[in-house]
Amino acid sequence: MKIDFVKRALSAAVIGALFVPSGATAATSTGTFLVTVTVASSCTITATTLNFGTYDGANTNATTALNGAGSVSATCTQGSVPTIALGPGGNAAGTQRRMKDATTDYLTYNLLQPPNNTPGTACNYATGTAWGDGTAATAGTVLTLTAAPSNTARTYNTCGVIPAGQNVPINGVGNLAYNDTVTATITF
Repeated sequence: MKIDFVKRALSAAVIGALFVPSGATAATSTGTFLVTVTVASSCTITATTLNFGTYDGANTNATTALNGAGSVSATCTQGSVPTIALGPGGNAAGTQRRMKDATTDYLTYNLLQPPNNTPGTACNYATGTAWGDGTAATAGTVLTLTAAPSNTARTYNTCGVIPAGQNVPINGVGNLAYNDTVTATITF
């Protein structure tokens, strides 16, 4: 009987081996996960010096304003719709911007927006809109830009005008420098 049992067991093992696939595989299961990030609304602003050159109040600029241009550049996250404000400067009297010499003398000036918000648009000194910060501290409004098409810098002219006929002193020997510092602020 033991031999019969062993024969049957061996037969069952041989038959079972015939039905086991070669190279048996492991079972698998899959899952998914979310990948996420929040894109920040962000802008930076830089500015160049607005240098008027030389104001000649006794001759050329006795009847003709002196114009000059600088620029501000805005770099923003694509889709941002920022505004650019120009503060009153460090020497303003009311809403009038003024440059100051090394003592107590002042030369008034105005800042104008370019005629539109297309980057690189030339200044229109005759009909320009005053560029300020939208508060009572400055004459003028903020410049509203279009939505940023990319994160590439866009540059806008800062248009300056020194009104004609100002009677300002020099240092007695030669030219005298007048200056002011204006803060450009981008809001996004």
